[in-house]
Amino acid sequence: MEITDLLDKIKKLEAELQTAQQSGDEATQALRDQIRRLTEELEALKVKSQREYLELEDRLTKKHAAEMEAQKQKYEQIIGEIKMNSNNDKEFL
Repeated sequence: MEITDLLDKIKKLEAELQTAQQSGDEATQALRDQIRRLTEELEALKVKSQREYLELEDRLTKKHAAEMEAQKQKYEQIIGEIKMNSNNDKEFL
């Protein structure tokens, strides 16, 4: 379930709970239990989402660092080849 869906359900159940309390309905405890369960589910979803976000951020950071290192090595190799060609040209002249 999406966070917004859970929040909407909780609000709806809270409204039902208020109505049930006013009418003395016996379903009050069941509604409280359902609200508590959905609230716990919402908190678990928030924790899971945060963990997945941090994992994704970590993977992207590592991927970016690896790509930057590959680019660095590529350009260092190009610079090395240019220097070597420059030295060869000097020797030729």
